[in-house]
Amino acid sequence: MSDVYEKYERLRAKQSIENNPAKVEKVHGKGKFTAQERLKMLYDGDYYEETDPWVRNACIHFDMYKKDAENEGAITAFGKVNDRKVCAFSHDAFVMGGSSGDGQGTKIARLIDLAIKSGTPIVGLNDASGARIQEGVAGLNAYCTQFGRTSIASGWVPQISVVLGTAAGGTAYAAALTDFIIMANPIAKMFITGPG
Repeated sequence: MSDVYEKYERLRAKQSIENNPAKVEKVHGKGKFTAQERLKMLYDGDYYEETDPWVRNACIHFDMYKKDAENEGAITAFGKVNDRKVCAFSHDAFVMGGSSGDGQGTKIARLIDLAIKSGTPIVGLNDASGARIQEGVAGLNAYCTQFGRTSIASGWVPQISVVLGTAAGGTAYAAALTDFIIMANPIAKMFITGPG
């Protein structure tokens, strides 16, 4: 079993942006933090438990199956904020613009289900370009699923959206369905079809 555990740890380490200093430098150069750094800042003791780290899109169009979309453009997790359990997701704008496809939609929908079942607040750390057009209808379905789950959670658990960059298209709609929207000045932008 030690071999299996070591292989697991290697694969998990490969998924972390922290093991890619050039990418981290690029993120910081734009005045932003990585998805992992944002979650560490949110959670007590810089600790969170990631959910669904192995989910991947099943798209075969535009050679998507050849691309390593790493965390599918979002990290989903749970942990404690001020000693209270909180579910959160953090978009990774440096993985295909944080765009949402089938994989990301699945991760966020499952996180919202977990929050509903446990009566836990949800925080969305938004920085995403909208639907992943390479996936076609699957990208749009990802948002429809998220919208549906967000609507079900409404009035059941608190939902907070924090815009830490771009919230475009479906990301803007998803944030608009939550209870509160907090926008980081001056970097936050929220729009449906274009920045203008």
